[in-house]
Amino acid sequence: MAELKVKTTDLVYAYFDSFVNSNIENVGKVVDGTITAIDKKKGFIIVDAGLKSEGIIPIKEFFKKEENKEFNIGDTVKVYVMGVDSNNNYILSRENAIKEESRLKVKQAFENDEIIEGIPFAKVKSGLSVDFDGFIAFLPGSQISDGNITDISDLVGKKQQFKVIQFDEKNAVVSRKSVINESYKEAKEAFYATASEGMEIEGKIRNITDYGAFIDLGFGVDALLHSTDIVWGKIGHPSEVLSVGETVKAKIIKLDKANDKIAVSMKVLTENSWLKLVKDIEVGQKIKGKITNIEKYGLFVEVAKGVEGMVHVSELVWGGSGSEKLKEYKEGEEIEAVVLEIDGDKQRVSLSIRRLLRNPLKEFADAHQINEQIEGIVSKVSDYGLFVSVGEIEGFVSLDNVVWFGNINLQEHYKEGDSIKVVYLSIDDKQTKISFGIKQLTENPLEKYKDLLVVGNNVTCEVYGIKPDRMEVKLFDGIYSSIKKANLSREKLDQRVDRFTIGDKVDAKITAFDLASKKLVLSIKDLEEEEYKKIVDKYGSDNTGASLADVLGVAMDKFNTKNTK
Repeated sequence: MAELKVKTTDLVYAYFDSFVNSNIENVGKVVDGTITAIDKKKGFIIVDAGLKSEGIIPIKEFFKKEENKEFNIGDTVKVYVMGVDSNNNYILSRENAIKEESRLKVKQAFENDEIIEGIPFAKVKSGLSVDFDGFIAFLPGSQISDGNITDISDLVGKKQQFKVIQFDEKNAVVSRKSVINESYKEAKEAFYATASEGMEIEGKIRNITDYGAFIDLGFGVDALLHSTDIVWGKIGHPSEVLSVGETVKAKIIKLDKANDKIAVSMKVLTENSWLKLVKDIEVGQKIKGKITNIEKYGLFVEVAKGVEGMVHVSELVWGGSGSEKLKEYKEGEEIEAVVLEIDGDKQRVSLSIRRLLRNPLKEFADAHQINEQIEGIVSKVSDYGLFVSVGEIEGFVSLDNVVWFGNINLQEHYKEGDSIKVVYLSIDDKQTKISFGIKQLTENPLEKYKDLLVVGNNVTCEVYGIKPDRMEVKLFDGIYSSIKKANLSREKLDQRVDRFTIGDKVDAKITAFDLASKKLVLSIKDLEEEEYKKIVDKYGSDNTGASLADVLGVAMDKFNTKNTK
C-alpha cells in the first residue's frame, strides 16, 4: 500500500478553514477592543477584544486613516473580527473596522435620507469614485451637478457633500446634484421672488461658447449673455473680452421664471460708444461717403470713421432693376445718399440713393386721381397678381383686385405685353408702391345681383375654362366659380367635361354660397334632379303601358339639349 503523505501547510489551511466556516462568535462584526501592547519595532499592536484570545493587528492599520492620532496602551478602539488562525488567535482588523463603520454610516444616510461627506478620488467610466472613510461609492456623471461642468477633475481630492440614492450591502450610488438642488432651492425661490427685467445682477463666467457666455449667479441659476450683448462694438468671439471665472455685472433684459431662463446684457450698463461715432448724423440728412464693399444685396458706405451705412439694392432706383444698377458702382467710389434710419441697438445706418432722385411714382400720383381709369401694359404675370407698366412707372394688381368673387388662373387670362385697362387705387405712405385694380372697372355684382345669389336659385353661367376635374364658369360680370365633374349631370355617363366648350351657356343650381369665404357651389346635377322630379310628378301616374323611360325620354332630351347649347 502506498504511503499517504500530507503537507503540514495543508493541515494548517484545513484547520483554519474549519474555524472560519464554523459559527464563531462575532466573526464579521465590529467590536470594541483594548490595546494591550504596542511593538513598533515588529510593527504590530495587540488588542483584547473580549474574545477567547487576543488579536494581532499590523501597526500601519492604525495610522493609515488617523495619521494625527496617537494610540496608547489602554485605548479603546473599534476592530473587525475576521476569524481565527491555526493557533486559535483571533484575526482582527482596524482598517476593516473603519470600512465597516463607514459602510454602516452610508447605509444610515441612505435610510434616513441624510447628507454625508466623502472625497472623490478617481475618475471612472461615466463618473467618479468617492471615498467615505474606506467605503467606496459611485458618483455618476449625471449626478455631479445640475449644470455643465467642463472638467470633473476639479472635484477630485476635495471633500464634498452627497445624498445616497441607491444602496446595497456592498455598493452605493451617490448624488452631489441632489445636495446642490436642495441647498439652492430656497435661494433660487428668494431670487425669483424679487427678480425683474431691468434689475442688475453679478455673477461669474461659468462657460464661454461661440454665441455668448453663461453667467453663474451662485444658486443653481445660469444667465445667458449673448455675444451681441457683451459690448456695443463688434467682436469676433466672446473669449476676446471675457474669461471663465471672471466676475461681471449685467442687467436682466428677459426673464422667464416658468422655464428658469434669464437673458442678460452687459453693454446696456455702459454708454453706447457707437452712437458717439454717429452723433453728427441725422435721419433725412444728405451725406457723402466712399463705397467700402459691394454685395448682391446692396452697397456699404463709410459715413463716419468706423461706421458703415448700407444702401439696400431696393433703394438704388425708383423703377427698373436695382440689381442692374448695382453693377455700375465700384469700391472706393464717392457717392451721395440720404439717411433713412439710425439704429443704435443694431449699430446700423440705412441709406438711400433713389430718395435724392426724382420720384416718377410720386409724379404719377400727383398727375392722376384715385379711381381714375388708366391704360397700361402687362409687364409680369405671377400667381399672386399682375405687374402693369404705365409709362416709366410700374404698378401692381393683387389677386383680390382682379375679380369681385372667386379666383381665376391669371396665366391663362393675361400675357406679358397685353394692353389692359386698370383703375388707379393708391400709393403707399413712402410713395414707393402703386396699386391698381381691374375688378373696379365694373360695378360690384355682389350688390347688383345679391337677390339672385341665394342657395336654391337657378342661374345661367358661361363656360370660360375646361379642366380635367371641373368646368370653370362665370356668372354676371366679375363672379367666378366652377362646377365639379360629379355635378355636371345626374347621369354618370354624362359627367364629362368634354361635353362642353368655352363660351357655352349652361343653367345650374346654387347649392352653397358664403360671401366671407368666397365659396360658391354650383350644380347642373341638382337642377336636373329637380326637373326630373317635376316630370315624374306630372307623368308618373300615366298607366298607358309605356315604360317610364319612354314617357320621360322626350322631356329629358329637351332639357339636356338646352344645357349643351
